[in-house]
Amino acid sequence: MTSPREDGLVLRAVGPDEDEGLRAVIAEAFPDNPKARAAITRWQYWDNPFGSTRAWVWDDGGRIVATYIGYPVPVVLGGVPGTAAIGVDAAVLPSHQGRGLFTPLSRALYADCGVHGMPLTICYPNANSTAGITKAGWLPVARLRTLVAPFDDAWLAERFSLPRPAARLVRAAAFATGSAHGLAAVEVAAPPPDVDALWGQVAPTVTYGVVRDQAWWRWRYSGHPDAP
Repeated sequence: MTSPREDGLVLRAVGPDEDEGLRAVIAEAFPDNPKARAAITRWQYWDNPFGSTRAWVWDDGGRIVATYIGYPVPVVLGGVPGTAAIGVDAAVLPSHQGRGLFTPLSRALYADCGVHGMPLTICYPNANSTAGITKAGWLPVARLRTLVAPFDDAWLAERFSLPRPAARLVRAAAFATGSAHGLAAVEVAAPPPDVDALWGQVAPTVTYGVVRDQAWWRWRYSGHPDAP
């Protein structure tokens, strides 16, 4: 699948045989991105157990100059199990920015994901990419929130630059968690074997979302190249 432009750039799909070119763009656009490493892209993209990762690029004379990837995850959509794509690693080299590449790149990726059984692509865009993916059909659903319930005084002390005794007092006063409810945090090297039982209790409340069962946890954490 290719789509040439008058300036010679070609929009096309790529696979694992061009992983090095993908990683080169990611490394130049985002120097600290771990996906400059082949082990990371192999784990997340090409050896993904949930389906076929789709990757689209702009090609300039045989050199990849822009990338956008959709990797599969198990989901529930309207209460129905399925597969969705997570859109990641959208990057255009500085030498090719400002040439209207990102929106058609996004449209091509989303359409290809749909053809390959992923009718929805989930994106967590930064300010630089919001305009481009909106033109390609992206709709905001909600802001991604992070909720934290600290159980570890040492972590809390380090995170907020507090003496450990002060962190213990802060946790006891500000968070109704931990020993007051008979709970304790334990660090483990891998997801415990009863995650499926926990998911089985949570799943009926999930109408839209990623299926975080044992298979997902095993891939996402145990299978990560930098595990544990």
